[in-house]
Amino acid sequence: GIHPWRREFPLQEISDIYKLYNGSDRPQGFNVSVAALKECELLFDLGTWAELTFGPLLYQLSTRDTPFVGERYLDLSTGGVDDMAVWAGWEWSRIAAWLD
Repeated sequence: GIHPWRREFPLQEISDIYKLYNGSDRPQGFNVSVAALKECELLFDLGTWAELTFGPLLYQLSTRDTPFVGERYLDLSTGGVDDMAVWAGWEWSRIAAWLD
C-alpha cells in the first residue's frame, strides 16, 4: 500500500530537470529549488497521511444522513470516481503538452 513518510522523491533530479528546461528562450524560467520541492513533499505526505487516517471516518460521517453519496460513489457527476478519472486524464494531457 501507500505509506506516507516512507517514500523517496528524487528531489535533486527533479530540480536538475527544471534547470535544464530553463533555456535562453525562456528568460523568466522556472525557479524550482530542492528546498521548494521538500516543502511540496512534506505537504504531499501530510495530505496522504490525512486521507489514509481520516478518509474512512469522513466518508462515514458524510454518508450517514444520506445514502445517495454511498450509492452513487462511482458515477457521481462531481466528485465520483468516474469524475476524478476524467479530471486526472485531462490534467495528465495538459501536463504532457506543457512538457513538450
